[in-house]
Amino acid sequence: MKEKRISSLGFKFSIIIMVASLLIGALVLLASNHLYTQQANELYANHSNLVEHVGEEHISQYIAEAEQDFIGRMVLETVAVSSLVAVIFLIILRRLLIKPINQIANAASNYLIEENANPLKTSSLQQLSVSTQDELQSLSESLKAMEEKIQHHVKDLEKATYHAETDSMTTLYNREAFEKRVSEILKSEGFDGSYVFMMIDLDNLKQVNDEWGHHMGDDIIAACSKAIKSNFRNLDLVSRIGGDEFAVFYKSPRSLADIERRAQALCSSIKKVVVHNQIKSTISIGVAVVDGNETYRYQELYIMADEALYSLKEKGRDGFVIREAPPANQRGDSQ
Repeated sequence: MKEKRISSLGFKFSIIIMVASLLIGALVLLASNHLYTQQANELYANHSNLVEHVGEEHISQYIAEAEQDFIGRMVLETVAVSSLVAVIFLIILRRLLIKPINQIANAASNYLIEENANPLKTSSLQQLSVSTQDELQSLSESLKAMEEKIQHHVKDLEKATYHAETDSMTTLYNREAFEKRVSEILKSEGFDGSYVFMMIDLDNLKQVNDEWGHHMGDDIIAACSKAIKSNFRNLDLVSRIGGDEFAVFYKSPRSLADIERRAQALCSSIKKVVVHNQIKSTISIGVAVVDGNETYRYQELYIMADEALYSLKEKGRDGFVIREAPPANQRGDSQ
């Protein structure tokens, strides 16, 4: 099949071009006939001059020879113009339609062939060629199959991305994905408000694991992660960064009271979580608040929130401590 290079589509277009060329030739013929009629009229109008020039006895022969010469030139001109038009159309058709269609169909067909043999190898997509009986039908089928294959790959990529960025136990962002997304936001243009970074620890989880088993501790982590997530918007970033530690990053208006209310509501919602009708939980929160119009790195916010959390644990648990970043001119070499 690969050796058969003549395609039905190319043949059909060749027929169309031939017909078009004949029509153009006919138009040329009509135009030539009009010129012939004008010339003949001029010959008869100048009959007296011709008689004087060639003689009465040769006038008929002269006119007949002139007609034959003109008709011959008219036929040659018509054939030449028709042939030229056909060649031009064939060249244009090959460059603009048939060749690109063959290339696309060939690439799509070989893409599918290579995907079946080796899904990761696509470098020869533009190098192989496959002839088909009907380019348009083959093009449609090949592109449809390639689209389905691409959609399948996109879905696989989305699944892989989701699993790479998600904590399997809680379905929250994992540590790496959380840090990456927070860093991207901090590097973007300024925000007329505050960035809030929360470090959250589940209190006494180690004691639960020791007394009730790690399966019970896992149940507490899963239940508390849902409660934490429910206190924030979909656009806020919530992560389990490891073990019993969680982190939250969000944008807030310039209102410390609003941030305090959010932290207090989060503590209250965790106290309502009861696992297996007997185990309750509390959390400790360290909060870092920075100006959205100033430049910060992820590590700076992480350290601020962690220090706030540590200061709370020195005094006790089940609560929150908020630390606001100093003005930029007082931060020294912290950047």
